[in-house]
Amino acid sequence: MSTIKVDNIRIASESVSRPVTGVAAAWANIDGIGTVSIRGSLNSSTIFDRGTGRYEVSLTNSLASINSSAVAEGNAGLGQFNRVCSVMLDYPDAVELTCFNTDSNGKIDLNYVMYQVHGGLA
Repeated sequence: MSTIKVDNIRIASESVSRPVTGVAAAWANIDGIGTVSIRGSLNSSTIFDRGTGRYEVSLTNSLASINSSAVAEGNAGLGQFNRVCSVMLDYPDAVELTCFNTDSNGKIDLNYVMYQVHGGLA
């Protein structure tokens, strides 16, 4: 496999380029019900069920720093709006997710748990 080294990228139809560091370092779409699994991902290898509403995903390639930017979202399906997920980057090689029902503030397993991490890779 060849590697192309660049500082900026631009899609052919765009008029401006952007730094490569603006591209997600990792992301995943997770099924968090029953036997948890990763539906689709980039730089995310293994998922662990850490209890109700808690998931940990190992990264294939570690982050350069835990001071990266991360966002998460979750939902239980159509019409379920009172759900939220938080993401923590306590370790450079894993993403920790916790999902809540905002009505009860209790942890909850969700059908769809998604996250993105932006930052450099080690």
